[in-house]
Formats: sequence, C-alpha cells, structure tokens
Amino acid sequence: MLSHTRALVGAARRGELAEVADTARAALAAMREMLRGLADGGDGGPLAPSPSAADLDALCQALRSAGREVRLRGLPEAARGLPPSTQVSVYRIVEAALGAGDPGPARVTLRRRRGTLRITVTGVRLAVAGPVAERLRVQVAAGEGRIACEPAGRLRVSLPAGAPGAPVQEVSPSPYA
Repeated sequence: MLSHTRALVGAARRGELAEVADTARAALAAMREMLRGLADGGDGGPLAPSPSAADLDALCQALRSAGREVRLRGLPEAARGLPPSTQVSVYRIVEAALGAGDPGPARVTLRRRRGTLRITVTGVRLAVAGPVAERLRVQVAAGEGRIACEPAGRLRVSLPAGAPGAPVQEVSPSPYA
C-alpha cells in the first residue's frame, strides 16, 4: 500500500493526473482488500473481541496448565470500571511480560488507588530487558503510564485509571418530569 502512496505522490508532483487517478484507485482497492481481511479475522471468521483485564485469570490459568506457576492477585476489584483502552493495555502488558520466555514462577498483582492502576509482575527476567522491555515501554507510553524494569525480574507499571466507578442505582422516572 505504501508503494501506491509513493507512486501517487510522485505522479501528482509530475502533474500526471491520469496516473494519479489510476494509482489512487489501486491504493483504494488494496485498502479495501486489507480491511476485508481484517474483518474476516484472517481465517474467514469474525474478529474476536479485544482481551481485557478480566481475561487475565484465563491467561494465568492457561500458563498454569502449560506447567508454569503463575499467581494473580487483585482481580476483579482493581480492574472494575477501567476504560476499555486501559483494559486492553493491562492485558497486553501482562501477556507480554509473562510470555517473554521465563520458565519459573511468576506473580501478577493489580492494585488501584487514587486514580492509578499499579501492575507488578515478578519472575520475568527476560521481560525487563531487550525487545520485550521495549515493547512494554511503548505500550505503557501509549497509555500515558510509567514503567520500571528491575534487573531482578520485576516489572512495575502505573497507568491512569480514573476514579473507581460508582455503583449504578436505577431510579424510577418522576411523574412530574
């Protein structure tokens, strides 16, 4: 698709309007094909929903089933009422840390206080340096958070979480409204 864009810009600079139109049509066709592939989920089925912090329990259970001791503390209280983008970020951060390749025991702790969600993952030496650490830094920065990678294999992340959601109370409509 980028090749179409480059060709389009080049043709426009040269003033070749017929080529601009042809290249734009080719770029749009490529974009439609890419979007069609995304909508199919790549295997012909619909896309799965994005994972959320609530899915961390299943992630940890899958790792335990594969033989790795992983403990999770703080769900569901800490994740309650988080914005959807933060929900996905929490899952992806923990997934990347636990998926770095460490075989030993790990612990994931979520705490929420004063509008901040704190994620601590221990037992992840391979996640605190190299490409996994860089991926984590980018993910955390996208969520406007902070990250600390400790050489001992501890990852500390703080993400803005907003105020905890207040319980919703249904109120009958007023007959005077």
